Amino acid sequence: ESTKLILKFLSAISQQSLDLSLKEKTPSVERAILESSPIM
Repeated sequence: ESTKLILKFLSAISQQSLDLSLKEKTPSVERAILESSPIM
């Protein structure tokens, strides 16, 4: 039972970390595209 709780916790933390990394990368990708192409 404790193993299940630990796995749920680790899964939640890794998902949260993934969500944050995706949110942080998106603006920088958009910014890089806009900076590389002044037409946009």
